[in-house]
Amino acid sequence: MDSAQSGSVVRRLCFRNSSLRHQKTVVPAHCEPDGTKARTGGFLEPLPAPSTGIPGKPASQSATECREGPRGGLGIQASPRKTCNPCPPCGGFSSSPENSMEAIPSAYLAGSDGIECDLRLAADGKVAVLHDEDLNRLTHQDVKTSKITLDALLRLRLRDPFYLNRLSSQPPLTLRILLEEFGGKFLLWLELKPIGGRELATQVGEMLRKYKLADSVIVSSLSPAMIQPLRKRFRNLRIAFEFIRIGDKQIRFVENLMEAADKDRIIVSCEEFQAHKPPILKKLQEKLILTSTFTPNRFDALSHSIRLGIN
Repeated sequence: MDSAQSGSVVRRLCFRNSSLRHQKTVVPAHCEPDGTKARTGGFLEPLPAPSTGIPGKPASQSATECREGPRGGLGIQASPRKTCNPCPPCGGFSSSPENSMEAIPSAYLAGSDGIECDLRLAADGKVAVLHDEDLNRLTHQDVKTSKITLDALLRLRLRDPFYLNRLSSQPPLTLRILLEEFGGKFLLWLELKPIGGRELATQVGEMLRKYKLADSVIVSSLSPAMIQPLRKRFRNLRIAFEFIRIGDKQIRFVENLMEAADKDRIIVSCEEFQAHKPPILKKLQEKLILTSTFTPNRFDALSHSIRLGIN
């Protein structure tokens, strides 16, 4: 690969042979195409195990080599046709209710390499997949996620994405169902909402341990203190530190991440990278730190993020 081509390649989070998505058929949960119970017990046919390297290369690669092939549990792969890894928010919803069982396969078939889901604690300490603390927008119920049990949540129905004054047939999703159905088969970016505190991080850690999925998800939060225990507990877990802006108070923390021994599994995610002076994004790229941005809700904003070299 010549230097010009190398400079134009942006690293991409993906599973090996992600092109298999075009060869697979999505069938109802726990059902084979003929309607019988699925042997895999999952919604999607399982993808290959996460790559520890590309053919002909050892599993342990230098940081420079990581630009050219998969690495670790969620391999990083350069692609001449796709310069970033889109990860649709709220379970990849568009034509389906957000963070719903129906939305995720739709995102998969649309070509996404993964989806972002939002995690909150219910009143009984169990983890629900919901973006909002106040459920009025999502379920037309004047109640807070943290004030209702998970069983009660599952009796609610999510808002129809087309007719906002109507409810769909889809109930909220739980973290347990999310991991059982899609864990290891699809890249899951799990955002822990800060209101859940360390108890939410503890519960998520227990679920990742139970299902042995720490090396095939990304865990993120706007609260660095909240996810630091997960960073210490799981050596292969990818951690994304999220910021609205990286100001004077955050810059030293980010600079420490650049020099961390485990920086290869760190992602720095920011809503407004281009607003920073001096440009922190360039420093992160020089240190080969993966970067992410969120809420680029217009095509021009998304294109600008790609031009900046955000992964």
